[in-house]
Amino acid sequence: MSPSLKSVKTAAKKPSKKKPSGCVPFSISIAILTPDDDTEIHFGLTKGCNPDDTAFWIIDFILKEKNAAGQMVTRVEVHVAVGTDDRAAAEALAKAKKLSPAGLDLLETDVTDQARTDPNAPEMHALLVDTVRAGADA
Repeated sequence: MSPSLKSVKTAAKKPSKKKPSGCVPFSISIAILTPDDDTEIHFGLTKGCNPDDTAFWIIDFILKEKNAAGQMVTRVEVHVAVGTDDRAAAEALAKAKKLSPAGLDLLETDVTDQARTDPNAPEMHALLVDTVRAGADA
């Protein structure tokens, strides 16, 4: 065996001294079907990890409604980055792994109404962040 192959094998056997990552990616999803079976509300919260081991949070909201043919179609899809001020609420919601009744109510009422009216308005962003805050208060 040549010396260069032997050194490669030896180097591959050495344990890595790299520290384990402190940031652990995480995601939760909630789907709600309204009692009339005409509307689906999808809410998600995702924690991602940057290369420097810091976390970022994304809120996902999708509103689907039944069309004339009876098929659910996506009407609104919004993705919002959670700011540093609300990361603690995002962590609390992720730890709870469920929305509080207040968070569910907010999704089914104000958030859905705003999505139907103007999903690109700043109010939509604020309502989704409020959902995270309310949802963490279980």
